[in-house]
Amino acid sequence: MGVMEIVVAVAIVMATMGWWRVGRLRKAVAEGAEEMASLRSHVTASNNILEQKILDVRSSIGKREDKSNQRFHAEMTVDEVLNLHPDAASVMANFHLGGCSSCAISEHHVLGPACEGYGIDVEPLLEALNALLDGGPIPAMQPRGENLIQIDSSG
Repeated sequence: MGVMEIVVAVAIVMATMGWWRVGRLRKAVAEGAEEMASLRSHVTASNNILEQKILDVRSSIGKREDKSNQRFHAEMTVDEVLNLHPDAASVMANFHLGGCSSCAISEHHVLGPACEGYGIDVEPLLEALNALLDGGPIPAMQPRGENLIQIDSSG
């Protein structure tokens, strides 16, 4: 075997090894590209979730800030009234609305119609509730309405 044949054989071996290494590199690049695509998809999904959470937090903060400017009104649900000020339940009870066992008012009732149903003038109640927001005291127990049935237990 001459020098030329040895050089050709070495060249063929080297070319084959190079071709094999290029194949392995192409496979590794393809796997890397798949991992990058998967990672990009995961990052995008995580980013969308975080953006939604940021919007939720901003909305929550906005609602808290809005509460400082919010006033009680007859179209609020009882739940909204109770959540607007911690002493609202006491004021309502002092107006005989939701403060006794005979009252069937629930959190989904609207304040104005609930007052009407129990013969309570809504305007003084709203004034007392809004006074809470202005830093006023809880008003004293109000006298019962004339249209309420009172049972004499002295018998």
